[in-house]
Amino acid sequence: MKRKIVKKNPFIVSHQIGDKIFCRDIKNKRWHMITGVGVDIWNMIGEYDNINEIVKRISLKYGKSIYEVQNDVDYFLKLLDSNNLISKTKMPFQEKLQNLSKVEHNKEKDIVAILTNEALKKNIILKVDFSLTYRCPLRCKHCYAGHVMKPLSTKDELTVNEIKEIIKTLVAQGCFEICFTGGDPILKDNIIEILDFTKQLDCYVRILTSGFKLNRELCETLANNPHVYDVEVSFFGTSNESHEFITQIPGSFKKVCETIELLTTLGIKTIIKYIIMKHNINEAPKLPALANRLGADFCYSGGLIYPRLNFDTDPQKLMANIDDLMDYFLWFKKSGYSFECGDHNCKTVGKTICAISPIGDVRLCEFFPGIIGNLKNNSFNEIWVSKEVGTLRRLLAENKLCNNCAINDVCPICPAILYLDTNGFTKPSTKACRIARAISKLSLNV
Repeated sequence: MKRKIVKKNPFIVSHQIGDKIFCRDIKNKRWHMITGVGVDIWNMIGEYDNINEIVKRISLKYGKSIYEVQNDVDYFLKLLDSNNLISKTKMPFQEKLQNLSKVEHNKEKDIVAILTNEALKKNIILKVDFSLTYRCPLRCKHCYAGHVMKPLSTKDELTVNEIKEIIKTLVAQGCFEICFTGGDPILKDNIIEILDFTKQLDCYVRILTSGFKLNRELCETLANNPHVYDVEVSFFGTSNESHEFITQIPGSFKKVCETIELLTTLGIKTIIKYIIMKHNINEAPKLPALANRLGADFCYSGGLIYPRLNFDTDPQKLMANIDDLMDYFLWFKKSGYSFECGDHNCKTVGKTICAISPIGDVRLCEFFPGIIGNLKNNSFNEIWVSKEVGTLRRLLAENKLCNNCAINDVCPICPAILYLDTNGFTKPSTKACRIARAISKLSLNV
């Protein structure tokens, strides 16, 4: 029988790290790991689409007969097909089990842990928060970057070609996730061209947007891009008054709700990120019903408001008081919902994640204030292996400030935000400590 061609599923992005292939199914939100000779077969699917050619190449590499290898390749392709890693084929798959390679997917947390550990060993970037512009249609009072950090002119921003080259470099090194943020990335000139470019690459894309300027054309562009993982929109209340108290733009709540409904109607996974503040904490229980009506998922913040990247603490005046937060956390315990919490013991900052600003400044993560280089002056590789970055990594690794704290497992702060909140690692964050004690007192799992 004539052998069929085989192609990778367009919703799959993958990278080889060490002797393993890690695959992310963007559509089904699943991780897979390929080991053994399957690594060679997977790589060859990208190079050759004819199965006969793949069988021939594997036979030559391992010194096996065509007949022996054909059974093994057929079985492995059956595994890939059953896990939606390749496009559907009508091939005469062999049923014989060959202990040659594996496709694992049933232990998602284990696969992510293996991927992270492999990347940590070599400081391989897995995720980048890429601020495309500081421009934003809103004027949010608590914004830690956005309009308060904008460059003097949009001419200072990276060009579309510069952005493409940076993304291409990061993905070539193993980066899975590109998170476009800002400001509002939707306001970046030629944003559609940038999004279309990601279709060619082994990465998936997340969009953090105000939702205020997303029109139908842009929404359809997102819907037609198989590499778009989700769109996240910040909410500051479940009513016009509360949301617009923060955005300072009349009509922004209605417009954002309409945008979310359009996104979900087009089949785009959309997440409402509800930022808990003193003015909206009492509206938090109303969010599930609103999100359900709009067809969106949702998540809550843990109550901590961050200083701006220039150490301005003015946004923290919007934090809810501890008594209201106690009621908020108690509601969580009763309702069964969860909220986002920082990782006190985060090891990925400056090793597997980084942040890039609209003007090319590179930071260890989106919340770490120090600039470690600029991509207009140096390549990413030059910046990432520099002595300065090595010194910062050691500083983060040696931070033992809260290690002996009995409740650090529920602390809502990570090392970068601790540095931002206290201007160093010499003292704990009093605000984070109060929240951690409240969480601990209620025996919440976060």
